[in-house]
Amino acid sequence: MERSKAFTLLGLSENATSDDITDALDQAVFKVRDQFLRGAVIPKLAASRVERCVLLSDVAQTLGVVALGAPATVPQTLPLGDTLEGVVRGHVENVRRCRTAMAGTLDPDSVAQLGHMMANLQSEYMKAFLKHTESLVEGDQHASVPAREE
Repeated sequence: MERSKAFTLLGLSENATSDDITDALDQAVFKVRDQFLRGAVIPKLAASRVERCVLLSDVAQTLGVVALGAPATVPQTLPLGDTLEGVVRGHVENVRRCRTAMAGTLDPDSVAQLGHMMANLQSEYMKAFLKHTESLVEGDQHASVPAREE
């Protein structure tokens, strides 16, 4: 990545001090990390946030900036249960573990890795949830109701 592009992505001019660069990078990573920590995990949105973190990692490498906080370790995940309750409990615990690990770092590589993991966990959860609940709606087909009469 070119230095000028890296400065542009951080919203800085080329004569910015190293403290300004570090602060801007930390703020950018914090913003993405905060979205992962506070919001629902939507796989498509998570993919764009992960891509943003990868871009910020490239910026850090180009400008020679060390991220605030050590890289986070990837947490051990639990398997999803065999029952619907087990699926939900397992998913909640797995996302909690990812968010806990993510909360301790502003390293863009770690945030990207954990965000990608959360998106994959969410996709697996949605598939397992649908598998367990499809029998509940198979024979329960209703005629469509116009929106005005809903």
